[in-house]
Amino acid sequence: MATRPTSEALKAFRKQLRLTQAEFADMLQTTRATYKNWESDISIPDEAVNRLQDLGFWDGKTLRGAGIVSQIAETEGRRVSLAGSPMVEVPVIGRASAGPGQGNVDTDLHSIWVPMSLAQSGGVGWVVEGDSMMPALEPGDIALFREHRQPKRGHTFLVRTTDREERVKIMDWAHGEWILRSLNPAYKPEPLAGHEILGFLIGWYKVRGTREDIVSDPAGLMIAE
Repeated sequence: MATRPTSEALKAFRKQLRLTQAEFADMLQTTRATYKNWESDISIPDEAVNRLQDLGFWDGKTLRGAGIVSQIAETEGRRVSLAGSPMVEVPVIGRASAGPGQGNVDTDLHSIWVPMSLAQSGGVGWVVEGDSMMPALEPGDIALFREHRQPKRGHTFLVRTTDREERVKIMDWAHGEWILRSLNPAYKPEPLAGHEILGFLIGWYKVRGTREDIVSDPAGLMIAE
């Protein structure tokens, strides 16, 4: 029988690569459910060992090569993030406006690329414009929203105004009514009444120079004011 890495070694190596089980499973051309078994003392099959060797990760004795993930992706025609995580496309309807006069549907943009770990949260991607949610969300940041039509205090929502424009706001309750607030104090709070709630924020992907920030929570992200 061919030599193969142990389950513990495989798990440790995946974490060294900074990949989720689903991302590493995709790289090994299998499903997450199958890969999960390999980290649980289930013998790694020969085809998986061969794939590790093809990728340059397994030399027959040790797992190595965490720094070549981006090279692998490039040779296979795949996109990766700055940290080397695989990138996938998520649907997008338009650009999320931080203020009036920015939003509406962008017919030239149908999908955007985000790290696989973020895409697995589900939702629809938006490219942020405007400055009402700065410094948390800046123009060009990618935000993911999950459809939800009811207000939730403290959560960040994508709403459609009576003018059919989309905006990103923090939902609050004050003086007996729902209020939409901006993180930027230059924008005054406004009543929710008349606006359509589209969904709440579940994740974002930001790039600042050579650094990237990936945050997700399927239950909803709350941005502190």
